[in-house]
Amino acid sequence: MLVEMGLVEQRYKAVTEVLVDGATVSGVAQRAGVSRQTLHAWLRRYASSGWPAWRTARRGRPAVRIRSQPSSRWPSSPCAAPTQPGARGAF
Repeated sequence: MLVEMGLVEQRYKAVTEVLVDGATVSGVAQRAGVSRQTLHAWLRRYASSGWPAWRTARRGRPAVRIRSQPSSRWPSSPCAAPTQPGARGAF
């Protein structure tokens, strides 16, 4: 039966195999489908901060937030357009 694991679960399993079971980094990395350098990075991250540091940070540009209401920063009509052709604004 094929079981799909999340990213954190995959890292957890790989790190515990090395630390608890005494498996080699090279062997675990090969089974996990990552480089041994990546597995060493996971081990360092676990040693420095424990499991809470394993959540991946969001990368890239932040999502654009659309305002539900128009901005109050801009007046509705600072210079109203002339209502009649050829009329001038009052300045």
